[in-house]
Amino acid sequence: MIKFKQLAIIMLALLVSPSCQNTSSGESSTLPIQATPTLISPTAGYGGIFGTIQGDAPLWKGKSLFVYAAPFSGDSAGQGIYILESILHAKAEVQFNGQFQINNLTPGSYVLVIGPNSNDARAALDEGKPYVFQVTSDELINAGTIIIQP
Repeated sequence: MIKFKQLAIIMLALLVSPSCQNTSSGESSTLPIQATPTLISPTAGYGGIFGTIQGDAPLWKGKSLFVYAAPFSGDSAGQGIYILESILHAKAEVQFNGQFQINNLTPGSYVLVIGPNSNDARAALDEGKPYVFQVTSDELINAGTIIIQP
């Protein structure tokens, strides 16, 4: 008798519980995800860069992407060099919604380099030249939307 009562309660709970199915179409419904980033302030005396990555590179399909902050040495026109050493330089994983934030950068000039690893990464370009970000202390710089070209 107790097992019958337990079974009856479980069946009743299943009938009464709300469903995640749209009964008219049979499709599952999903709640919209709000993609508002929560920015984290850098440590005092350091800066950071945040932004969004859009686009798709076929070589990287299905791989986690990272954004590296490579120190840049050159002029304000983007003429110069950067060296990316993944062990030494700051990076952040690109989130499911394309957002990233790199914190605690020493004030200076940086180029953002995007890829699944430092060997296969590409610099964020502006008219064919690396886009240089000037990081200052106690400030987060909005890099905006960076579009990856195939």
